[in-house]
Amino acid sequence: MCTCATPVGCGNLNKSIIMEISEFEIKEDIVTICVKAASFPAGIKDAYDKLHRLVGSDKPRQLYGISKMSAGNIVYYAGVNKMSGDDTFGLDEYIIPKGKYLATLFKWEGNEHEFGRIFNELMQQPGVKPGTIGVEQYYVTPDEARLMVQLAGTL
Repeated sequence: MCTCATPVGCGNLNKSIIMEISEFEIKEDIVTICVKAASFPAGIKDAYDKLHRLVGSDKPRQLYGISKMSAGNIVYYAGVNKMSGDDTFGLDEYIIPKGKYLATLFKWEGNEHEFGRIFNELMQQPGVKPGTIGVEQYYVTPDEARLMVQLAGTL
């Protein structure tokens, strides 16, 4: 039996990855540079591979995944926080809006197949903004990502 305050997918997820859902605030817009996946979900790995090839790892960066609905399809962006000099890469920018989000921490490595289920559970919670984006913030801890959806009232 899961003892989480608000279990994510309780009963179906590996209990070692279940975390509680809580409110999380992004205090300032986060400007990212990103690579759009050619398809979802099959193109996600290629998008991250291209991002890493272009941007490299010489600067400390926050890694993000952003998903949104467009014409009935999920559009996915692999991104990192934008830094000085990044315009030379010629990548698209995506701004993750400041505001309040519903979030959970997730031990994602080896559990990538659970992302959809967790985001579906987050989107079914009360107060979630209709048409919300999904945000993945990687390496919040060495082995966890923060998965977030916007709460109503967020721009």
